[in-house]
Amino acid sequence: SEVMNRILVKPEGTPDAPENKDVYFGDYIKYCFDNAPLGDMLQAFGYELNDIIKTICYGVEGVDYVIDENGEMQMLHGATKLTVAEFLSEDLDEKVQILPIDSFVPISFPTDAVMCMLAYGAEYRYEKELDENGNIVMKQVFYEASATPFTLKDDEGNDVTENIVSGAEDAQNGIVLTHKYTKNDTEITETRYLQYNTEDGKYYAFEDAEYTLPIRFKKNTIGMLNDGTDALINKMYLKDLLKPTPSTHRAMLAICYGTEGEDWEYDTEGNIQMKGEAKPRTVKDLKEGNLFNTLTLKDLLGEDVNENAILSNLASYSLDELPQEMEKLTFDDVFAEKIYEEDGVTVKPMWRYLFDDPTTNEMETPDQYCLLGETMGVDQMIANMQENMQTATLEKLITDDLVVFEDDPTTPNDESVDEKNAFLASTATIDGTPDGKLVKQMTIIEMINWVMDASGA
Repeated sequence: SEVMNRILVKPEGTPDAPENKDVYFGDYIKYCFDNAPLGDMLQAFGYELNDIIKTICYGVEGVDYVIDENGEMQMLHGATKLTVAEFLSEDLDEKVQILPIDSFVPISFPTDAVMCMLAYGAEYRYEKELDENGNIVMKQVFYEASATPFTLKDDEGNDVTENIVSGAEDAQNGIVLTHKYTKNDTEITETRYLQYNTEDGKYYAFEDAEYTLPIRFKKNTIGMLNDGTDALINKMYLKDLLKPTPSTHRAMLAICYGTEGEDWEYDTEGNIQMKGEAKPRTVKDLKEGNLFNTLTLKDLLGEDVNENAILSNLASYSLDELPQEMEKLTFDDVFAEKIYEEDGVTVKPMWRYLFDDPTTNEMETPDQYCLLGETMGVDQMIANMQENMQTATLEKLITDDLVVFEDDPTTPNDESVDEKNAFLASTATIDGTPDGKLVKQMTIIEMINWVMDASGA
């Protein structure tokens, strides 16, 4: 009867019912049904929840809820269980969009680096070991700052300085920041409290000003895949796709990790370790810039580059920069050890013949001559040598050891030194020499002409 379908006491919390008025029994039952957690109801009916349904009903374990020591589910950070009404009223597709990728796709953690990158993001965003319940542990969100002027950037290098609410003047005592993100096509703004860490110099994000509720990186969702995989793939490390080993060709290592010694190094066990704040190269790096042309000679040749006098001076330049830098390369850069005396300043005699331009009033220096340059290069040096040799006296040529005497290897004495000293001390003249010069004062050209005239040639 109609009386049996009514109750006389308004159930507390029943919506749309005036105070102290009768409520239809059917409405009350519907209210209870609508507000019942879907997952709890399914389990009460004996249905075992699989990972996907469990995630839809409760969210992500460790992020939205935890299982306490009594086996009870405890919701975290204001997260709520999905009710029957919410399930029926929401577009299921929208609910699926926010589910983590690993709730749908099995991940071989941590061996499958590519799938881990798709599901969890960059390596620094998650722990390499599962927790005691076998769950992925996402790390705490962090920011990095630089001074003069103060600039704050997120983990991907995006400048978020303009989002600072307070604390920029005394950042190490904490920063308050607004963070905007989109969820179900709705833009959400949350406040983050950043605490400075003296050990690594980073600022770690919390939900509260007391720094008790850390904000962790979120797993990538199905919706991110639907929006297009480019954004996720662009963040993938090339090393995870190409899987180089320490014995892989140096060019491939450079493409994946950067320059050895600057960006990475080998540890004591021969494994590659990134240095400082350097990070492995991503797909985005490869797409936005020609990584091949950014390789340096050292990347390609390793320490062997230092064994060549020319290449060692170009070791740090990229393939893009090489043509221009090679033209700038001077004899001083390459041959300094051979050019200078022990004092490192005085140019050795033989080299002076190459560098001294007889058409000028000054002695040119080795750093003025380019090894491959079109001006002041090798051609000019050859011309200098030819002119200087022709105009130099025999005395100068012998003093500078450009003309040497031979030593008799069958005797204990060094006849070459004796003959050199005797020639330089000689005051001998020869009839018919130009202007009555001493023999040692004649140039090579004069000597040749004199010999040819004397022989009647």
